[in-house]
Order: sequence, then C-alpha cells, then structure tokens
Amino acid sequence: DFERCHRYWRWTTIEKIPVPQLPLAAEGGRIHLELERWIRGQSASVAGAAAKASAHYPLPGQPGVELERWIRASWAGGQLRGKIDLLAAPVEGQKWGTLIRPPKKGLARILDLKTTGDLRWAKSAEEVDQERQLLAYALSWSREIGYQGDLIEVGQVCVERDPPHAAQSVVRVVSLERAARRE
Repeated sequence: DFERCHRYWRWTTIEKIPVPQLPLAAEGGRIHLELERWIRGQSASVAGAAAKASAHYPLPGQPGVELERWIRASWAGGQLRGKIDLLAAPVEGQKWGTLIRPPKKGLARILDLKTTGDLRWAKSAEEVDQERQLLAYALSWSREIGYQGDLIEVGQVCVERDPPHAAQSVVRVVSLERAARRE
C-alpha cells in the first residue's frame, strides 16, 4: 500500500482509519467465510455460491489442509503480503470434491478462491501458470517449511456471486525453480 499511495498507507496503517468495504467485496468475503467454516467442519452445509465452490475443494476434516495462511513474500523487487486461501500438504488419501481431481501424488496444492460477476473473468490454465500471487505464495510457503520438491500445484477456483452460481477451477503443476527465476 505504501508504494501505491503514501497517504492511504498512513491513514490505514498508522492512524488506523477503517476503510469501508465495497458491497461486492463484502459478498466475496462472506462466500470465503462460509466455505472455510464448512471445510473446517464448523458448518454442516453450504448454500449458494459457496456450495458450488465446495465441489472444487477438499471435503471437511481432511488431513494436511490449511486455510487462510498469511504469507509475506518478495517478488519482482517488491513485497507481497496476503493469505493463501487453501493449502493442501501432500497427504495420501485426501478426499476432494466431485469437480476437481486430488493433488498428484506427493505434490502440495495452493488454491485461490475468486468471486466474480461473470466466469469470463476466470483465469485460463496459461494465466494460472503465470499468476504472480500464486507463484509468490508457493515460493514463500515452500521456503518457510523447507518443502523439498521442485513441483507444486497452484490453482484458482472461480465462482459467480449471483445465481446460478456457476463455478470452475484450473489447477497447474508449476516448477518452483522456474518461479524463482521470475522472482
């Protein structure tokens, strides 16, 4: 935020002036929260957009699944700070929803959930492969825990906020070594 606007950074970081959330962002946050509660087993079911997205995520109570992990990463000379929506460590026998395949054997998976008004804004497989946020998260996480592999799966689940709440996912296997060269 500092690089984008010094005043905004001061108001939000130092003076702690709350920033109003736009209605569409608030709806996306509600969908994220509902899906997270379901995956954690804190909710028996999900509805609407969260229900459509759930078919692209691990079933509740699966081992090795972590939600909302904060990451701080360097990328292209700048700092990136954010949350990994879903991280699935390579655990044998994880059960996933009906519309996504389980991670390839021995590979971790990082997923990013995006809410949209129209799926035409969803990323293609080639765009996911180049997505700097996902690549930075993958590199940062792998370094933090000492992940030994060079390959990791990164992907995006995109769901429409409005009925009929269409959803789709794209997952790609990427090389951490190649991502580090782009860093």
